[in-house]
Amino acid sequence: MASLVIVSHSRKLAEGLKEILEQIAKNIKIIAIGGVAVGKSSEGALGSDPVRIKETFLSLANEDAIFVICDFGSTVLAVKYAIKMLPEELIKKIHLIDAPLVEGAYAAAVEISSGSTVEEVIKAAENSRNFHKFS
Repeated sequence: MASLVIVSHSRKLAEGLKEILEQIAKNIKIIAIGGVAVGKSSEGALGSDPVRIKETFLSLANEDAIFVICDFGSTVLAVKYAIKMLPEELIKKIHLIDAPLVEGAYAAAVEISSGSTVEEVIKAAENSRNFHKFS
């Protein structure tokens, strides 16, 4: 089984995208991570938390593949930092997708739920850049 992890600076954005994707891809696990903890609040402020990301990856250790899509640059850095703290066997299962957040996550979710290969999921998500091109 494969999972899709959405990482955003905004918890609301990640959760909203997860809600949409769960309507089209009911047979996959979708995890939304966003924001950073502020004091005792789990709601947090805008940002990305490498420790929270690492813990999420550890919770998915039994998955065959973990696809990760991020909103922009510093979130990607937080994900890469989190990955460095993981055991090698888990790192091999994680696949970063270089695609627009919404379109890429949508394409990845459809492909994962269809049973596509790792390569097919990544290709579809990365090709999602062309979703909005008009002739």
